[in-house]
Amino acid sequence: MEQGKDIITIDRNGDYCAFQLKTGDLNLGEWRRIHDEIVELVELPINHSSVDKTKGHKSFIVTNGELNDPVRIQIQDINERNQRRGFGHLDTITGQALLRSFLDAQGEFIPKELDKFQQFLKLFLAEGTDFFPKQEYLEFLKA
Repeated sequence: MEQGKDIITIDRNGDYCAFQLKTGDLNLGEWRRIHDEIVELVELPINHSSVDKTKGHKSFIVTNGELNDPVRIQIQDINERNQRRGFGHLDTITGQALLRSFLDAQGEFIPKELDKFQQFLKLFLAEGTDFFPKQEYLEFLKA
């Protein structure tokens, strides 16, 4: 059961985070179509055996497009109501923010040291017909 949550994570502070993923721009018509998913995302606890339901979670709607102004206003209204009702805040991540994060991370993704870059290429370009080199991969990640 999704309950409005496509991805569930734990952030570096140990807080639970739930994400609803969408593609394209979100206009008022699309927003109304997905409204129930958003309510479930924010209001229903994460339902997983390894999650403490009493702890609460952060909620995010993520789109590779943008939000138009009526949708932004709807989200502001929802957040104000949810604060009064004791529910969490709905945060947004849009295409421009995603692009900026990806570009910022790009320089950190591929190793800069020659020996680490060579190890990365060896793992990345492996044929995939043999067993996965777990120990070599773990050593690469530790460095």
